[in-house]
Amino acid sequence: MINQSLFKFEEALTFSFLIPYFLFMAGYHITQKLVLPESHFKLILAQATRTIHLKPFPFIHIKLIMKKLLFILFSAFFIGQNIQAQTCACNPNGWQPFTAIINKTTQTVNCGHQFGVPKEKPFKLVGKYLCKDTCTAKYSAVLKNNVTRAVVQNYPVFTFPWTYTFLEAGNYKLEITPICGGKRCQPCVFYLTVN
Repeated sequence: MINQSLFKFEEALTFSFLIPYFLFMAGYHITQKLVLPESHFKLILAQATRTIHLKPFPFIHIKLIMKKLLFILFSAFFIGQNIQAQTCACNPNGWQPFTAIINKTTQTVNCGHQFGVPKEKPFKLVGKYLCKDTCTAKYSAVLKNNVTRAVVQNYPVFTFPWTYTFLEAGNYKLEITPICGGKRCQPCVFYLTVN
């Protein structure tokens, strides 16, 4: 009876230390984007090991401690992922200036720019959208004929740099949509007149 009470006291003491520590480190990991150092895990395991070796008790108790430790680790990880997804948001000033290369001529442009592009010559566009916080934007895009509204090319996953060679003259519209934490943000549109 005394051994069981002592074990419960030691277990409570250990986990009263482990739970706040892992929650704190999960928050620190999310805000600082750092991987927990190995020394921190060694400290936790040393604390758990010290408790385990204080009194000899059946192996079932060691398994119980390890199950609780794994539960805490997974909980901290998933809480961290949810917080990161919630803090990754659209940025009203997220679009940075673009670099366009037409016929070996480089120019810096912003959203809404109207390009004159020669037919059968490569057109290259490099750009970037900055989400709020430290998450990285993903992109989707669609290239349409701006007169008929027909989709020329759809890009569910769009990457920079984007290079395209227009084979037919006409008026086109390129709409690039940034995605931050699963949320679609303000698109950037370019107009291209191909001769």
